[in-house]
Amino acid sequence: MSASLTLAWRDFVTTRSYRAALVFDLVWGVVDLLLYFFISKIVNLAGADLHGAPSYFAFAVAGVLGSLIVGSATAEIASRIREEQLTGTLELLTAQPIHTAELALGTAVFPLLYAVVRVALYFAIAVVALDLPTAHTDLLGATVLLLLSAFAFLPLGIAAAAVTVVLKRGSAIVDAGVFAMTFVSGALFPLSVLPGWLRAIGRVMPTKPAFDGLRHALFGGGGWGGDALILLTIGCIGAPLSVALLDAGLRHARRTGTLAQY
Repeated sequence: MSASLTLAWRDFVTTRSYRAALVFDLVWGVVDLLLYFFISKIVNLAGADLHGAPSYFAFAVAGVLGSLIVGSATAEIASRIREEQLTGTLELLTAQPIHTAELALGTAVFPLLYAVVRVALYFAIAVVALDLPTAHTDLLGATVLLLLSAFAFLPLGIAAAAVTVVLKRGSAIVDAGVFAMTFVSGALFPLSVLPGWLRAIGRVMPTKPAFDGLRHALFGGGGWGGDALILLTIGCIGAPLSVALLDAGLRHARRTGTLAQY
């Protein structure tokens, strides 16, 4: 655990040193909120299933917040492992007495904590400045859903990192895959407005319970327990499998002498 915290602290210090990029990240999230706020003023989604959200803007806010967590748990992890390869630090890290699970967790801790901070900030801005309704908000439930979303999709990020270690490429494919998965599962547009064949795909996406559950917690005050259980199950199954896959990828790279190649 100390190794994981050390890696997280290193990532925090590195990110803090690039202040312009940090500010841009935060501002871009606010721009996202404003974009969907104004879209909601001109888009008529009467009859669409918003999963308890009182308006399209509220629906989209939940999608933006959930996507931050899902993206940080998946594509961000693979991207950071790739950076470790390019800078030559991955070989040094794996030469230390550090377990693969610690390496995976240490790589994930800062991106996820940063995403949580951004979620809290954007939610506060949406409530204070953009009149997001909170009369039925269950903050505890929303927090549980966000944490379980991170737990459920982190194995996918670790698995993507394993592929990156072996193939030296793949982060762009992971980015595209995560975007497609969140899009068709109702992150920003209700499934009911999508073509029938896309709705069928969206209903079986593992990201769907993350978004549905978060909306129930934010705007319905309850009804998120079933979605939370699904996410917990996904995480419990995926976590050991993904760590084993990353361990196998690292061992393959050491055996073939390609760990430091890029």
